[in-house]
Amino acid sequence: MSSRKPNILLIFVDNQPANMMGCYGNDEIFTPHLDELASRGVLFRNAFSPNSMCSPCRASMLTGLMPSHVLPLSGIHAYRAHAFTARSSHLA
Repeated sequence: MSSRKPNILLIFVDNQPANMMGCYGNDEIFTPHLDELASRGVLFRNAFSPNSMCSPCRASMLTGLMPSHVLPLSGIHAYRAHAFTARSSHLA
């Protein structure tokens, strides 16, 4: 087994569904660089999003928490600030 660490590149975009790229079968949109990356890496066929809005999704990716559990300091779900005081140690 190789001791080399994997080289991971995560591309996180706004408002671009998978069907808007050539590597997912769209022949009307020209995405040669993304198509090349997809051909040499991992192409996800079944993925899910914790929220339909971009900011809560980013917060979930960065913290590992559901959008409703992200600290109010991020500006996401700040109306529930009282619910987060006990959970603040999750991000330390």
